[in-house]
Amino acid sequence: MQNVGGGYWSYDLDRKHVYSHRVRAGFQYGFGKDWMTEIAYLGSWIRDMDVSLRPNAVPGQYWNTSRVRNDALANDLNRTVPNPLAGLVPGMGLNTANTTKAQLLRPFPHMGTLNLEQVGLGTSRFDSMEAEVKKRYSQGFTFSVAYTGSKQFTDRIVNEFEMRPTRYLDSWFHRVAANGIYDVPYGRKRRYGANAHYLLDTILGGWTLSGIYQYQIRGPLSFDGNYLFNGDYSQLYIPHDQTTPERKFNIDAGFNRVPAQQPAAYTVRLDAFAPDIRLPFRDPINQIDVSLLKSFYVTERYYFRLKVDTFNIVNHPMFGQAVTDPLSSQFGQVSGFSTYAPMRNFLFTAQFFF
Repeated sequence: MQNVGGGYWSYDLDRKHVYSHRVRAGFQYGFGKDWMTEIAYLGSWIRDMDVSLRPNAVPGQYWNTSRVRNDALANDLNRTVPNPLAGLVPGMGLNTANTTKAQLLRPFPHMGTLNLEQVGLGTSRFDSMEAEVKKRYSQGFTFSVAYTGSKQFTDRIVNEFEMRPTRYLDSWFHRVAANGIYDVPYGRKRRYGANAHYLLDTILGGWTLSGIYQYQIRGPLSFDGNYLFNGDYSQLYIPHDQTTPERKFNIDAGFNRVPAQQPAAYTVRLDAFAPDIRLPFRDPINQIDVSLLKSFYVTERYYFRLKVDTFNIVNHPMFGQAVTDPLSSQFGQVSGFSTYAPMRNFLFTAQFFF
């Protein structure tokens, strides 16, 4: 056999192209003179997504599935035993007199690492609800408020011996956004003061105020699963109004934080993104942006336009993700700010139209 004792990288040459379905169904209803409301469902389903398999991993029945470090199991699998392939695969790493017990328990003990890439076994599902109430532009005013809630599940390989992916909660968020534009009804081409004195129109006329408010819960914190947890995941969550930068979640919910007791080799990894667990979430986006615009007319054809944009006008901070490594001295703490919400800043723009 060619390359016995070595490893292989292989690709699924018969894999299918990723197949995606997307659907949106909604209902609109108009009421009053200028008002409209809409509610809709948006969903997508993807199949035949790429995953990577390790067909020569040590089978799962030999791995530690308990939530306690098992040095005896790891040492037993890593212990040296006589190599039945010694002298049969010259030039290869498996040609030595001894090998490990784990190597002989692999499905193909005469081979090294086998990697099978781009296997179309993965799927993904996204579900979203959208709701909006809007006032159409009339008499110098428009306004809308919208809500979006979504959840996405994606298949993942967590442990190397797994030959089929498992579906996990990948992300979720809730978002509320409101925006409006108001033309002050005084000045040229406005309801009042259309024939006002030039100086009065220059000072009081032609103002437009607009604003956007957004609030978004950005989904759960990310735990990598390579830890020992002997508690109740539901106890991790702390109500948002009770959190502080020094304690974003309950670090005493059951994490083993002793370095010498962390997972040994051949320990099954967990994934904390189980669909039925309420995990602590990242700091929400909570931001108000305001714009003020004014036009200065020289003639009907020539005029200046000045605009001031204020981002995060209340200067509301948004902290970054808390440290989720149980061995860190900053476990559960936030050490920085997120780039999603910048500090308050101003943008001044001047334009001349002719």
